[in-house]
Amino acid sequence: MSPAASRSCRRRCRKPGHRSFDRGPAGARGFTLVEVLVAASITALLSVALAHLLSLVLDLTRTVRAKDDLRRDAQLAVALVRRDVSQARAILSATEGAMALVTDAGDTVHYALDLTADGVLERWVNHGTRQTVAAAVDTAAFALRSVSRPYTDERMSTVTADARVAKFEPGDWDQWVARTICDYDTRLERKIGDSRWCAEEFWPTEGFDALTRAALRIKARDQYPTQVDVLIRVYTADVVTGYPSLLLAEGRIPKASVTQAYTWIEVPLTTITLTSIVAGGHYWIIFRHDGTGSNTYAGHVEVERLKNCDPGDPLNNYMFYRQSDNAGGWWDSPSHLRETFFRLYGQRTANQLVDQTQTIVGKLGIDYRIALRRDSEREYRAGYLALHNL
Repeated sequence: MSPAASRSCRRRCRKPGHRSFDRGPAGARGFTLVEVLVAASITALLSVALAHLLSLVLDLTRTVRAKDDLRRDAQLAVALVRRDVSQARAILSATEGAMALVTDAGDTVHYALDLTADGVLERWVNHGTRQTVAAAVDTAAFALRSVSRPYTDERMSTVTADARVAKFEPGDWDQWVARTICDYDTRLERKIGDSRWCAEEFWPTEGFDALTRAALRIKARDQYPTQVDVLIRVYTADVVTGYPSLLLAEGRIPKASVTQAYTWIEVPLTTITLTSIVAGGHYWIIFRHDGTGSNTYAGHVEVERLKNCDPGDPLNNYMFYRQSDNAGGWWDSPSHLRETFFRLYGQRTANQLVDQTQTIVGKLGIDYRIALRRDSEREYRAGYLALHNL
């Protein structure tokens, strides 16, 4: 049969309803409709799951932020009331939602709760401008009374050496790494000796009256026996250059305390300059050898190094390791986020609610109740402030 006759036969012999598809080159074919639908369904499910997870994270963030805001606003409101009552020489009125008093300077201070503005507690002096003390207030009640019972007083309470200025506990870093996109590098060692100094910048999140003690994670090495003490110094940072400026405190780790294994060695700090440590202020802590001569050696500090971290800085500690190889003439730029190799402790003074155990008879003062709310979150403060100037 000739080729033309063969093609004619194939056309005539084709079954009714039969369809021919051009499949293209051998071995190549497209996705079927079922495969496309399955892939689209899986993609949709993953998108919904990711959207739900993101929504949960955002809700949690908003909840934590709301709690912190309420706590801060409540503390600020109580602090203002406490300051004004402590300076009062006369109480003009103390009622549900309002209070008026006269200070030692002769000024009249007013407090009033405006429920028409979604619960705003306002304060003004004499006939001056009204200022908002707190918003979203449910309750602001004041009462002038004498007490003959144990009471709760809000007063300045000093917290000593256990208060932390800058500190990481073992494991904190690993927990942060576990929930962060980060490339974990290695543990490194940095020598303390001659002109090689180690330092770290820090911004404390709370205010402190004085520094009390420090701890350093340090070790000696077999090939470099420890020859001199480790000198620890804490400085303020210069506002222009950002480098160490005013010496605040210092201490020494004796060379005999530096062992062959990494360990936390604590040392008391001696106050050099009486300057309060301010929340958010810029400070330096420097570790250097305490001695003179050639090739003097004090020890090694251990550094845990991370890089390419996303998102942002860890745990809001804002601390970066730095190294100086010329006795503090310059410091290398931080290139890695890292676990701190030191702990720093200080004395802090704060307002605290303190339960009084003694019974006070006929003591005149202000009984206060302040409650704030935002959505489902609520913050409550109550106590008794004794009057001293009447």
